[in-house]
Amino acid sequence: MKKFVNGKKIDVDVIGGFEIEELGKKYVVCSYDDEPTSDEQLVMIFEIENIDGVENLVSIKSEEKELVLKFYNSYKQALLGGENNE
Repeated sequence: MKKFVNGKKIDVDVIGGFEIEELGKKYVVCSYDDEPTSDEQLVMIFEIENIDGVENLVSIKSEEKELVLKFYNSYKQALLGGENNE
């Protein structure tokens, strides 16, 4: 699906998302390739910013990155059933 990523319209594949209530923000985990000739894709976490009804995916503010990554890693472990997901 086409989304605006830091103001640039890019085709992204949404993998999942989550919300951090204490920040009052929503985030999306997605993969995308902004270089059509590249054979690699990036997997990124972006904040969802809604401007006039248009969802724009923006980079996470540096002062919030540590909290977002801790939340994401905890969320991921819970989904996978903890550290031992055998």
